[in-house]
Amino acid sequence: MGFGKFPIAGPANFTDDYGNPRFTPYFHFHQGTDIFAECGMPVRSPADGIFSTAGGGAGGTAAYVRGGGTEYYLAHLKGYAKNVRSGQRVKTGEIIGFNGNTGNASGGACHVHFEVHPGGRTVNPKPILDQWIKEALANISSVIASFEKGRPQAVIATGLTRRLADGRDGFLAAPVRPSRSELLWASSASPSGGSLHLAEAEATALASEVDWTELTRQRQADAEAVLVGDARARAVLMPLTPRQLRGPLGLEGVGAGP
Repeated sequence: MGFGKFPIAGPANFTDDYGNPRFTPYFHFHQGTDIFAECGMPVRSPADGIFSTAGGGAGGTAAYVRGGGTEYYLAHLKGYAKNVRSGQRVKTGEIIGFNGNTGNASGGACHVHFEVHPGGRTVNPKPILDQWIKEALANISSVIASFEKGRPQAVIATGLTRRLADGRDGFLAAPVRPSRSELLWASSASPSGGSLHLAEAEATALASEVDWTELTRQRQADAEAVLVGDARARAVLMPLTPRQLRGPLGLEGVGAGP
């Protein structure tokens, strides 16, 4: 949720190290981007496609996801997710493994060596990763809307006043204003204030039908439930949210972690 196609489900760092010289297991130029994150951090499929494993060699425990004419390679994993098998179709964002330092990364910082091969050729993954982050940021409103959907709505003075005033709540489902015939009758009976008196009478009648003590108790309970649920959700989302998304999602300062 909220990560888009980014392959790490949590805080991560990377630089443009594509093409940098590497000397193990032999001299070569770096063919990917190293994405550093906490050991054991979930690794996500960057696309819909076919998952396959690739063990041994410099990449250690590694995985491929092939879909849409592009092959993605993710190396140095700590292990694979239990619910995926080689040859299985996976969806974008599905957890396929966990961040580690296997292969020639043994003893070093945990990271995912990430490669992108469109049409069989090798390209620099960093611009692609940058674009995925931009897309995730642009999708924040949809993520928040999905997160907010179905949550009980806390009462605020203006909202409650507005709903009571226009009769949109079920127990006050009434016309926004008296009918024209009622207003005409009231005005003819008392041109100086008939309409006002009728409106006051309507408001008094409606107010007498509401158990304000119970309504207040229910609304307060709803508000408390929102606060508790929000705190729990933020505590869960914080360690799984990339650093670049924390601020826009309002997760800065929640809990602890890198």
